[in-house]
Formats: sequence, structure tokens, C-alpha cells
Amino acid sequence: PQRIAAYFHDYLYSEQTSFTRKHSDQVFRWVMQAASDETYRNAFRRWAMYLALRAGGWMAWRSNQKKLAELGHGWRML
Repeated sequence: PQRIAAYFHDYLYSEQTSFTRKHSDQVFRWVMQAASDETYRNAFRRWAMYLALRAGGWMAWRSNQKKLAELGHGWRML
């Protein structure tokens, strides 16, 4: 489930036009929830990964902002 969610999340981080960073991180959590069964282990993993994104995702977001500023909005990670 996290790989599927990561594809959506990374795309949103690379374009930065439709969603804010916070909303991109929430999309990651929502897609992980939709793609996995609702066990305690999966719920814990989903929240742990979401909190890690919120804590450290600013580095990737800011790096992509710089690339977008240099190369224009045509740049994509995928």
C-alpha cells in the first residue's frame, strides 16, 4: 500500500500546483488507507509514515520548489 501511495504523493510533490504540501501528505495517508486492510498494524504503519512525512517532507518539497523555479512548471519527477 505504501508504494501505491508514494507514487501519488511524489507526483504531487513534483508538480506543486494542485495541492499544498499538507494536502499532498494527506493524500498519501488516504491512499494507504484505501489500499490496505484495516488492521492495527497497518493503521499504526500508516500513521507513523504520515507523521514522518510531516516531519521531514519539507526537505523534498523545498528541493522540488527550487527545481520548479529553475526549470519551470514543466518539470516532473515521474
